[in-house]
Amino acid sequence: MTPTYSTLNSSFLFGAHDPKRSAKMNNPRLFLRLAAYIWLISGSIGMSATIFDSFTAPNTNGGFSSQDGGSAIKISVTQDVTLNAIAILNEMLSDGDLRFTILDESNKQFLYLSNPMSFLTDAAGATWKQSDPFEFNLYGGNNYLIGYVRNVGVNDVGDTVSESSSGITSELSLHCLRGFDAPTYSHECITGIDFGVRLIAIPEPSFIYLLTIAGALVSIRRTRE
Repeated sequence: MTPTYSTLNSSFLFGAHDPKRSAKMNNPRLFLRLAAYIWLISGSIGMSATIFDSFTAPNTNGGFSSQDGGSAIKISVTQDVTLNAIAILNEMLSDGDLRFTILDESNKQFLYLSNPMSFLTDAAGATWKQSDPFEFNLYGGNNYLIGYVRNVGVNDVGDTVSESSSGITSELSLHCLRGFDAPTYSHECITGIDFGVRLIAIPEPSFIYLLTIAGALVSIRRTRE
């Protein structure tokens, strides 16, 4: 007799049929516990977070920036980190496109350049604009220029605070970029300020996350005994 799917499935997961084991598996408290573990695990996976924010209010050094250009702030990195998105803070004066950028500070070469993303006019001041998800490694001991280029005029937002978090520090050095379709590095525009840039990543698993997985595995093991 050919085993059915249900027979194969239950045998694979829980071994041969055992009335006592079946009673355990029908325990509603057990299923509620397992469901809680699964919920906690699923909520911990894939949750991105802002690990660095270069803007400290208020806006003291912003201003108008023309179309077909951009800017990037200099950051220093002391530990490896994988970025999953970039966000910038500006006021769009008309509907237009942005491209998010990462450059090697030492040779000014573009390491990452996003496809154009469309954003609407800001009706009431500056707002954060975030890139699509991507994956890019920043390596400890290196400096980078991170920012964006635009095809419309905007009001940028800046401050004079050297923010630092997650091994990333703003070096208060603003660099200008030229063009939009095929952007190039231009020059260091201003020192002593930075514009609003956020770096977003998926954090390393926390102790609570690992403990949750361990608890789930223990519960599953007990159901098989």
